[in-house]
Amino acid sequence: MQNPASKRVLRLVQKASALNIPVDNPVSTMLRREAHALREAVRVAALAVCLLLFPVFALAQEFGYSVEMKVPEAQRKLLEEYLDIYQWRDNPRMNPEQLRLLFRNAPDNIRELLATEGYFTPTIDSALEDKAGKWLARFTVEPGEPVLVASFDVQVRGAFADGSEANAARLRKLRERWPLPVGAVFRQKQWEEAKRAALRDLLAERYPRAEIVSSEAIVDPKTRKAVL
Repeated sequence: MQNPASKRVLRLVQKASALNIPVDNPVSTMLRREAHALREAVRVAALAVCLLLFPVFALAQEFGYSVEMKVPEAQRKLLEEYLDIYQWRDNPRMNPEQLRLLFRNAPDNIRELLATEGYFTPTIDSALEDKAGKWLARFTVEPGEPVLVASFDVQVRGAFADGSEANAARLRKLRERWPLPVGAVFRQKQWEEAKRAALRDLLAERYPRAEIVSSEAIVDPKTRKAVL
């Protein structure tokens, strides 16, 4: 359907042809200029309409999703703060393909996060739904039983191991203050903090060159035991 401006351009062209006006005639030149100006006006108006409609189309095509997580409250904060599928919810670059990738990786992501809190055998059920463009990622997580510290051994070598009663007393004190005693839930953060605390005690006891030579945490998820 032609708009009024387009019709006016057509009438000007038809008028020039009907009057058989030569191309180099001033009247013909004037008509051509007016027709050109009208064409430019139509083009600008069409561009303005497109720009006005673009936000509407962009809004209609905007992608988003939500996450529903069924998990004990003790582990909820950990997952909501660090799980990738939560972190990317408001990213403008997200799309269905990237969401599917995040969803596929989420169970492994959940296992890794729960392991830092001592839960190595979680049960995870998941589902991804698309209802008329409204995406929903569902997860049901049962952390299972935590791994407990079965034993720990702290040894100090070098100048400290001089056989003196003073250093033997220091070593007993260091072991008594160990933050992860037998029966405690094995947590990665506490394991790292325990090692740093033991090292600080030695640094404060006239051993400024003390360092951690080796450390190991042997975790058996089946028996739920950790040997440090």
